[in-house]
Amino acid sequence: MGTVIGQQAEMYANSRNEARITCSKWRSTEFLQHFYEEKKNLFYGPGIAN
Repeated sequence: MGTVIGQQAEMYANSRNEARITCSKWRSTEFLQHFYEEKKNLFYGPGIAN
């Protein structure tokens, strides 16, 4: 883009980006754990022996 920004602005943008990525990883891990528990419960739920 060719826009010149200061060092503080760059550090702020980098820290916000790292926080965004960390939050995204946390949400992904939480979702996968929930999905795994639901999938596991399908195998052990009532009616599987029918």
